[in-house]
Amino acid sequence: MANTKEQYIPWEFLDEFRGKDFTGEWPTVPEMFNITVKRVGDKACFTDFEGPGGSKNTLSYPQVQQKVKQLAHWFAWKGITKGDRIAVTGKNSPEWGVVFLAAMSAGAIVCPIDWGLHEKEVVNLLNTAKPKIFFVDEEKYDFFREGHFDYEVYS
Repeated sequence: MANTKEQYIPWEFLDEFRGKDFTGEWPTVPEMFNITVKRVGDKACFTDFEGPGGSKNTLSYPQVQQKVKQLAHWFAWKGITKGDRIAVTGKNSPEWGVVFLAAMSAGAIVCPIDWGLHEKEVVNLLNTAKPKIFFVDEEKYDFFREGHFDYEVYS
Protein backbone atom coordinates (compact mmCIF):
# COMPACT_ATOMS: atom_id res chain seq x y z
CA MET A 1 0.00 0.00 0.00
CA ALA A 2 1.58 3.25 -1.12
CA ASN A 3 1.67 6.24 1.17
CA THR A 4 -0.41 8.93 -0.53
CA LYS A 5 0.33 11.62 2.04
CA GLU A 6 2.66 14.34 0.88
CA GLN A 7 5.87 14.27 2.88
CA TYR A 8 6.27 17.30 5.15
CA ILE A 9 9.73 18.83 5.09
CA PRO A 10 10.08 21.13 8.13
CA TRP A 11 12.82 23.27 6.59
CA GLU A 12 11.06 24.08 3.29
CA PHE A 13 10.40 27.62 4.49
CA LEU A 14 14.12 28.33 4.08
CA ASP A 15 13.75 28.19 0.30
CA GLU A 16 12.33 31.74 0.21
CA PHE A 17 15.42 33.04 2.06
CA ARG A 18 18.07 31.01 0.23
CA GLY A 19 20.30 33.24 -1.88
CA LYS A 20 18.99 36.40 -0.18
CA ASP A 21 19.56 35.86 3.53
CA PHE A 22 22.07 33.02 3.34
CA THR A 23 24.16 31.47 0.60
CA GLY A 24 25.22 28.05 1.84
CA GLU A 25 23.17 24.90 2.06
CA TRP A 26 22.07 25.84 5.57
CA PRO A 27 21.98 29.20 7.38
CA THR A 28 24.37 29.90 10.22
CA VAL A 29 22.90 30.51 13.68
CA PRO A 30 23.03 34.33 13.24
CA GLU A 31 21.48 34.02 9.76
CA MET A 32 18.74 31.77 11.15
CA PHE A 33 18.06 34.29 13.92
CA ASN A 34 17.69 37.08 11.34
CA ILE A 35 15.36 34.90 9.27
CA THR A 36 13.32 34.23 12.39
CA VAL A 37 13.03 37.98 13.02
CA LYS A 38 11.58 38.37 9.51
CA ARG A 39 9.18 35.48 10.05
CA VAL A 40 7.80 36.32 13.50
CA GLY A 41 8.00 40.12 13.61
CA ASP A 42 7.43 41.76 16.98
CA LYS A 43 6.76 38.56 18.94
CA ALA A 44 8.50 38.01 22.26
CA CYS A 45 12.03 36.65 21.96
CA PHE A 46 13.33 36.79 25.55
CA THR A 47 11.54 37.38 28.83
CA ASP A 48 13.40 38.21 32.02
CA PHE A 49 11.14 37.38 34.95
CA GLU A 50 13.59 38.97 37.38
CA GLY A 51 14.08 42.33 35.67
CA PRO A 52 14.81 45.64 37.39
CA GLY A 53 12.96 45.84 40.69
CA GLY A 54 11.64 42.30 40.25
CA SER A 55 9.65 43.29 37.19
CA LYS A 56 9.01 41.16 34.14
CA ASN A 57 10.84 42.50 31.09
CA THR A 58 10.15 41.13 27.60
CA LEU A 59 12.26 41.87 24.53
CA SER A 60 10.85 41.39 21.04
CA TYR A 61 12.82 39.77 18.24
CA PRO A 62 13.61 43.15 16.60
CA GLN A 63 14.77 44.55 19.96
CA VAL A 64 17.11 41.60 20.47
CA GLN A 65 18.31 41.86 16.87
CA GLN A 66 19.23 45.51 17.46
CA LYS A 67 21.13 44.65 20.66
CA VAL A 68 22.95 41.83 18.85
CA LYS A 69 23.97 44.17 16.01
CA GLN A 70 25.19 46.84 18.44
CA LEU A 71 27.25 44.36 20.44
CA ALA A 72 28.68 42.73 17.29
CA HIS A 73 29.79 46.20 16.12
CA TRP A 74 31.33 46.82 19.52
CA PHE A 75 33.23 43.53 19.22
CA ALA A 76 34.62 44.72 15.87
CA TRP A 77 35.58 48.04 17.47
CA LYS A 78 37.39 46.09 20.22
CA GLY A 79 39.38 44.26 17.52
CA ILE A 80 37.53 40.94 17.62
CA THR A 81 37.99 39.15 14.31
CA LYS A 82 36.90 35.83 12.85
CA GLY A 83 38.15 32.96 14.99
CA ASP A 84 38.77 34.99 18.15
CA ARG A 85 37.19 33.54 21.27
CA ILE A 86 34.61 35.17 23.48
CA ALA A 87 33.71 33.37 26.70
CA VAL A 88 30.39 33.81 28.47
CA THR A 89 29.07 32.48 31.75
CA GLY A 90 25.98 33.36 33.70
CA LYS A 91 22.47 32.41 34.59
CA ASN A 92 19.87 32.05 31.87
CA SER A 93 19.17 35.61 30.81
CA PRO A 94 18.45 37.73 27.75
CA GLU A 95 21.93 39.21 28.12
CA TRP A 96 23.53 35.77 27.83
CA GLY A 97 21.62 35.12 24.61
CA VAL A 98 22.56 38.51 23.18
CA VAL A 99 26.27 37.94 23.90
CA PHE A 100 26.09 34.47 22.33
CA LEU A 101 24.39 35.69 19.14
CA ALA A 102 26.55 38.82 18.85
CA ALA A 103 29.78 36.84 19.23
CA MET A 104 28.71 34.45 16.48
CA SER A 105 27.59 37.39 14.31
CA ALA A 106 31.06 38.90 14.71
CA GLY A 107 32.65 35.65 13.54
CA ALA A 108 33.98 34.80 16.98
CA ILE A 109 34.01 31.38 18.58
CA VAL A 110 31.70 31.33 21.59
CA CYS A 111 33.00 29.53 24.67
CA PRO A 112 29.98 28.97 26.93
CA ILE A 113 31.02 28.12 30.49
CA ASP A 114 28.73 26.51 33.07
CA TRP A 115 27.62 29.19 35.54
CA GLY A 116 27.62 26.68 38.41
CA LEU A 117 31.34 25.97 38.26
CA HIS A 118 33.64 27.27 40.98
CA GLU A 119 35.69 30.32 39.99
CA LYS A 120 38.93 28.32 39.95
CA GLU A 121 37.40 25.79 37.54
CA VAL A 122 36.28 28.65 35.32
CA VAL A 123 39.81 30.10 35.37
CA ASN A 124 41.19 26.71 34.26
CA LEU A 125 38.73 26.62 31.34
CA LEU A 126 39.53 30.21 30.41
CA ASN A 127 43.26 29.45 30.45
CA THR A 128 42.58 26.66 27.97
CA ALA A 129 40.13 28.61 25.77
CA LYS A 130 42.21 31.80 25.77
CA PRO A 131 39.33 34.22 25.06
CA LYS A 132 39.95 37.86 24.24
CA ILE A 133 36.80 38.86 26.12
CA PHE A 134 34.92 37.22 28.99
CA PHE A 135 31.34 38.05 29.99
CA VAL A 136 30.28 37.10 33.51
CA ASP A 137 27.26 37.74 35.76
CA GLU A 138 27.49 40.57 38.27
CA GLU A 139 27.71 38.06 41.14
CA LYS A 140 31.09 36.77 39.97
CA TYR A 141 32.30 39.91 38.23
CA ASP A 142 34.46 41.21 41.10
CA PHE A 143 36.45 37.98 41.31
CA PHE A 144 37.34 38.05 37.63
CA ARG A 145 37.74 41.82 37.35
CA GLU A 146 40.32 41.84 40.15
CA GLY A 147 42.32 38.97 38.66
CA HIS A 148 45.26 39.51 36.38
CA PHE A 149 44.11 37.65 33.32
CA ASP A 150 44.96 37.88 29.62
CA TYR A 151 41.37 38.78 28.69
CA GLU A 152 39.01 41.67 29.29
CA VAL A 153 36.15 41.03 31.72
CA TYR A 154 32.67 42.51 31.33
CA SER A 155 29.37 42.08 33.11
